[in-house]
Amino acid sequence: MLSFYNSLVFPTAMVNEYYEAARHQQRAWDDSGLSSILSHVDTTGEEINISFYLHRTLVNDLTRARSPNAPRVVLYSHGNAEALDSGNRGFMRELSQRWGCSVAAYDYCGYGDSKGEPTEQNCYRNIEAVWRRLVDEEGFRPENIILLGRSIGTGPTVYLAMQHPEVHKMILISPMKSVIQCVLPFTIPGLDMFPSLNRISQVKVPTLFIHGRADDVIPFSHGEALYHRSQASNRVPVWVDRAGHNDIFVEEVYEGLRMFITT
Repeated sequence: MLSFYNSLVFPTAMVNEYYEAARHQQRAWDDSGLSSILSHVDTTGEEINISFYLHRTLVNDLTRARSPNAPRVVLYSHGNAEALDSGNRGFMRELSQRWGCSVAAYDYCGYGDSKGEPTEQNCYRNIEAVWRRLVDEEGFRPENIILLGRSIGTGPTVYLAMQHPEVHKMILISPMKSVIQCVLPFTIPGLDMFPSLNRISQVKVPTLFIHGRADDVIPFSHGEALYHRSQASNRVPVWVDRAGHNDIFVEEVYEGLRMFITT
């Protein structure tokens, strides 16, 4: 039962088959001073794929990452029906090029080249492993890290922000109250996943909420509920008229991201 439920929440077979061609394309490039580093982190026996997108100066001199004045680094958690090679690399390049921030991203267990079973707990282990990689090995200061989650990726993002209050900021794009509440008006204890509505009040860092009013995957009411429940020191809403779940990245959203990341 639980395995079947996980397969519905994490459709890895469909995602990996659909993006098979893209996954075998060249993954390292040099583009306007950016570079990608493919790495693997062992987290409780699970192997995950981490792609880093960094300014060339940070790649050549990682001691700069420890400086309080170093550019921000965004830790990105993608949605459940996509992987790093499904267009996310373009989004990450755009983030970095537009606003001078570094970007780190990863695939959950079972996605892309990441090994293991995709589960809620493994998602938490995955994002914690990426955090540890950034702070312990790459030398980034926690107060320079911005957490960014999209769709189901907002679940591990809220979790990590709750565990690490020293993080700089948090961005939630098309967030959900919880998995079950995407289809039911109530939660089911013991079966539900990513209970962000119950956790969001524990996150005090500045938070940007982005949601399309026409979202038919994760209803707009989820983003609105999280925004109102939030106790963030500064909470910023960007509600996009006529935008759904997969067409959310309009210029209004990019402008909201720019203002939030660069200030």
